[in-house]
Amino acid sequence: MRYTYQAMAAFFTIDAPARQAETMTLAAAADLLGVSQRRVNAMISDGALSAVKAGSGNLVTIASVDARLVSPRSAGRPRKESVPRA
Repeated sequence: MRYTYQAMAAFFTIDAPARQAETMTLAAAADLLGVSQRRVNAMISDGALSAVKAGSGNLVTIASVDARLVSPRSAGRPRKESVPRA
């Protein structure tokens, strides 16, 4: 389905304030989570954070950052399961 330029422009201008109210920049998310912007991008790719495309970049949803902040996490690399030796 093809949209006209006017229809697309109307969609983005109407929804832009609502979308911005529910999202934050990668830099803001990185500051809140205590990680780098590159790590935030990796979390988006892994599905740990949800984001919406904005131009050539992403805006992270506030709900996903809040969920990440309250979820319990253990530091470090996960341990391997022990394999019984014969």
